Amino acid sequence: MGVRRAMDIVLETAMKKNGAIFTYGPLIHNPQVLEILEEKGVKTLPEGDASSSFSSAPQGTSVTVIIRAHGVSPDERQKIKDTGVHIINATCPHVGKVQGIIKRYALQGYHIVIFGEKDHAEVIGLLGYARGNGYVVNTMEDVENLPVVGQVCFVAQTTQDQNHFESLAQAVLKRFPEAKIF
Repeated sequence: MGVRRAMDIVLETAMKKNGAIFTYGPLIHNPQVLEILEEKGVKTLPEGDASSSFSSAPQGTSVTVIIRAHGVSPDERQKIKDTGVHIINATCPHVGKVQGIIKRYALQGYHIVIFGEKDHAEVIGLLGYARGNGYVVNTMEDVENLPVVGQVCFVAQTTQDQNHFESLAQAVLKRFPEAKIF
């Protein structure tokens, strides 16, 4: 759903043909779709590159950067914003909900434990909301190896298996009985 929504946003923006259009990281993990977007004038910015690729836009052209469905960390969003480009947020609403949960609990001093793939763009973005108190787990062993911390909030990368999540949630509750599970 989130990818379909992001794709619709990108195509709608491309149809308006209002300057240079970039997605922050590949919109989707599908080379054929990325090629179609390229043909429509939508370029992909490498992740972590908030400005150097804008040089391909003709001088004086407006630049739009679309945040893809995986979302980005608050720091990355600020770096993009600081370049002065127009930003369109195509973050999946489900990802946005997890970002909000992490932000709320991190501000309350919770340590955030994220079930997911540590190198996945969504998880990297989610960690940015944890205010330096985030951990990523993917196995029971990862949960067992978490440091002893105070309050814990447990969330998941939105594409993870629900049964695996529930198993890990039980392991988190065993280690941290007062943990908040989302």
